[in-house]
Amino acid sequence: MDNLYLKDWHFTRDFPDYTAYETPCGFSSDWLNEFWDTKDDDDYRFVYMGPKGSWTPFHADVFRSFSWSANICGRKKWIFYPPGEEENLCNKYGHLVYDVDSAELLDENLYPNYKKVRSRIEVIQEAGEIIYVPSGWHHQVFNLEDTISINHNWMNGCNVDICWQYVKDNLSQVQQEIEDCKGMDGWDQQCQLILKASCGIDYGEFLQFMEVIATNRIRLLQDHLVNKSRNLPTEQRQSGSDETPSVDNIKCLADEKQADVSGACDSNTSVLNERLYSPMTEGQINHCVFDLYSVKNVLCDMIQTPEFTSLNDCENKANELTVKIEKIINSII
Repeated sequence: MDNLYLKDWHFTRDFPDYTAYETPCGFSSDWLNEFWDTKDDDDYRFVYMGPKGSWTPFHADVFRSFSWSANICGRKKWIFYPPGEEENLCNKYGHLVYDVDSAELLDENLYPNYKKVRSRIEVIQEAGEIIYVPSGWHHQVFNLEDTISINHNWMNGCNVDICWQYVKDNLSQVQQEIEDCKGMDGWDQQCQLILKASCGIDYGEFLQFMEVIATNRIRLLQDHLVNKSRNLPTEQRQSGSDETPSVDNIKCLADEKQADVSGACDSNTSVLNERLYSPMTEGQINHCVFDLYSVKNVLCDMIQTPEFTSLNDCENKANELTVKIEKIINSII
């Protein structure tokens, strides 16, 4: 009890007006916190404080997300295993080892596959350094000194397919565990409840996740189309040429943007105006389109997943969102 470790402290949520840091640019495409910021002030931004000798057991991050960890002070030892090696670090019952330095691993009767382990990476992280953890990499962390660190979990269009597959795999495990109850009424819904409890998200919430990410990017691209039309000569705006949205589309998009402004509070007006009238760069446009393609790919897999289509109205919502994505992409490309 003398090595207590403060973990998963929602520092950003608890002190929203205290800007202690800015997220590094390379980690800023953060769908996970973009979505969870809309849900009851929850997030996946944490501060860890641990004395020398405290440590985190062997694990992979939530939803198989990426993560980054910045040392404010102190030193950490990280032990990484690439995806697939964790299977060799499970005991004969399929349970992951708690400590990768445990002498139990040498017991071939208990850990029959440990001798197959080939890839182990050790890194010492100093104060002021940031560690990036790839999606699905299992790891264990030791505090070599009294240490304070900032940690974010995040996902985006580069690994959302891995995250979705992880959720599907967890549902399969739930179904196997309660297969003897399959004949009961509401079995599919019960599986989703257990999935939510064990994994942290169910199919319906994952669809909400995709809806928030896609809607935000669709609105940005709609703004761009409106801004683009404002900067063209009058005759070209009215012609609805192949290079510009049609007059009807422009009017529709402009009406939507005006509704956004009308419904916003005064404190947000300047931000909205800046978003409405500032053109997007080519890189920003490409990033939005890439994100939308990534969402669309997940939606297509959802629609082909029987456990998803059996849920009330989920298939219709996924199809409707797919159509919206295709429409805006066709307007941009």
